[in-house]
Amino acid sequence: MLKIKLFTTFLTAPFLLLVSGLINAIPLQAQIPPALDSTGTRKTGLDGGRMLKIQGEMLSGDRANLIHSAPQIPNNLGQIMGGNGLIQLREENSNLFLTNSAGFRFDQGTSLNIPAGFTENTTNGVAFAGREFYAVGSNHNQVLVSSPNSLAFPMTQPGTLINAGKLAFGEGQSVTVLGGKVINTGTITALGGDITIATVPGQNRVSISQPGSPLSLEIATTQGSMDSSLPTAAGLSPLDLPQLLTGVSTGLPGNGDIKLTSRPGDIRTDSPHPNPGSIRLPRPSINAANVRSSSTLADDKTVTQLEERQNSEFVQYFGNNLSSKPVSAESIQNTLVDIEQKTGNRSAVIYVNLPEESQNESQTGHGSDAVKLVLILPRGKAKSVTVSGVKRSELLQTIQDFRGQITTSYRRGNRSYLKSAQQLYQWLIAPIEPQLQEASINTLLFSMENGMRTLPIAAMHDGKQFLVEKYSLGMIPSFGLLDAKYKTLEKAKVLAMGANTFETQAPLPAVSTELSVVNQIWQGKVFLNQDFNRFNLVEPRRGNRYQIVHLATHAEFNSGSTDNSYIQLWNDKLRLSEMSKLGWKEAEVDLLTLSACRTAIGNKEAEMGFAGLAVASGVQSALASIWSVSDEGTLALMTEFYHQLRSAKVKSEALRQAQLAMIQGKLKIESGQLRGSGMRGNVALPQELSSLTNTNLSHPYYWSGFTMIGSPW
Repeated sequence: MLKIKLFTTFLTAPFLLLVSGLINAIPLQAQIPPALDSTGTRKTGLDGGRMLKIQGEMLSGDRANLIHSAPQIPNNLGQIMGGNGLIQLREENSNLFLTNSAGFRFDQGTSLNIPAGFTENTTNGVAFAGREFYAVGSNHNQVLVSSPNSLAFPMTQPGTLINAGKLAFGEGQSVTVLGGKVINTGTITALGGDITIATVPGQNRVSISQPGSPLSLEIATTQGSMDSSLPTAAGLSPLDLPQLLTGVSTGLPGNGDIKLTSRPGDIRTDSPHPNPGSIRLPRPSINAANVRSSSTLADDKTVTQLEERQNSEFVQYFGNNLSSKPVSAESIQNTLVDIEQKTGNRSAVIYVNLPEESQNESQTGHGSDAVKLVLILPRGKAKSVTVSGVKRSELLQTIQDFRGQITTSYRRGNRSYLKSAQQLYQWLIAPIEPQLQEASINTLLFSMENGMRTLPIAAMHDGKQFLVEKYSLGMIPSFGLLDAKYKTLEKAKVLAMGANTFETQAPLPAVSTELSVVNQIWQGKVFLNQDFNRFNLVEPRRGNRYQIVHLATHAEFNSGSTDNSYIQLWNDKLRLSEMSKLGWKEAEVDLLTLSACRTAIGNKEAEMGFAGLAVASGVQSALASIWSVSDEGTLALMTEFYHQLRSAKVKSEALRQAQLAMIQGKLKIESGQLRGSGMRGNVALPQELSSLTNTNLSHPYYWSGFTMIGSPW
């Protein structure tokens, strides 16, 4: 037997609820027996059965909540059908919670007259200061004091909510529609207020931030009915609501998605109201609900400790030949201000500090659950933001899943990576984004811990756009290891080298075309195949200053010592441990580009080799890829990057513009040619790739692996 339970909060007058339009749902008696619980709720049929009047109530001990309960009658389904269905609450300041575990359906013609906030849900229990109000079963209503603070959904698949009516609420009010599935084909209006439409996976609890406000949607994964914090779901197994009401299954989607439709025309999210409020459509699969953050000022001691920790790791890996300078929050800010004055680029430094993995967590999966973000802006005090509810193992696994989804989904043309992309954004960017926006930041410099240094940061997603669509980006080992002096590349020369065939490695057929394109855009020298050797890597620089070194060849960052990572020359391997001997630091090489490298994922030493590439080689900046990108994708990005580098004030912005050209479809492979964006004419692909006809390069596989390492300027 299903029951509807209604309660209001913050009452100042007697309560009366009128529900009309129920004639098609249940045959009404003149007087329906009162509910057999402590509320004494009575339902009376009026107007020949066209109106249902609900009276009788139980006040909580603090007189803040008024509870009503529908008696146990057949087919009490919470359906408002046909005609001019109306739910009316005659109380000036009451918020209405309409709860039915089986679900609700508001048909066309349904309307509401609710003076304050409204929450419609399919919860099985509402929590009040340690006490639970159960949708099914008996309640101790007098002890339900204070304000509702959470809703429990212990069932595997919570009930469904369908709205086909026109639901309008008072100005500035908050409206929440929350269930296992939510289907809205009607309208929901709250001028100047907040509308929250959310689906909740089963066996979860949703927190309410404060009375009368929309839900905070803090969805914490639990163990369902095995968890003592959730009310029992025994005896409840709601069917799909359409099947429950009509006996016919309509095959509604069951993946937790919110479906919005508009017939005809567009779904509009604008408002003529001067204070339009907001519409939130959270995705339950993105644990945005779990993200809770708090902000404090970060002192110099905090910044110094982070720097020392990062420096010691890189010095231990690369050896004592690395030189780092002591830094403080103030010295970092001075550098950021100097860069802004010289380039107009406003940058921010973000340290990501993961919670320690305790022995207990490694054995049981339970440990610290807070990530710390330290944000340094050009002006103002440094901020330390603690993001709770995020375990180290969970975050690192999400990063690993993210990379895997990007590098495999492009072949299928899907967007399976978005779940992880948006989750990582909620953890790492959303908590500090208000400060970034207020400071009008253009560039983000990330200093990250092991496990995060091969995160494709450009592809993190806010639900509407990629992170790189907002900011240019860079990865730094630490600020103390950074060569932050700004040098223009306006008159730079390029030493471009590479090979398209190898004795023991796969061929790279687009390399000769890539080197030719780079040499057309920038003045310099080119060495291909057998001329790509150690001698030519060093000798041509004598008497010539090449600010840019471009190497189109295989490169690998592997586990173990720096001897295991290398750049493949024509018939030799240049080890990472040897790169400091090339004299690039003394020659003031500003940019090293590795266009075909890859990194051993999930390995500490490999990640440090990748993130420390600029430092190890003695160059100011390095552009490299986390994974091996296809020949055509690499050719497209490199062509556009070097074109954009001609006019960009900073290197990371040139990379960003190249990535945007791919995201926006401006760069295309058509009929064996690379076309679009800033190229002078089309670029013919080599014969080995001439069979490529139409390749969409907008997928993040093609562009998000490329990362600016070291100085982004």
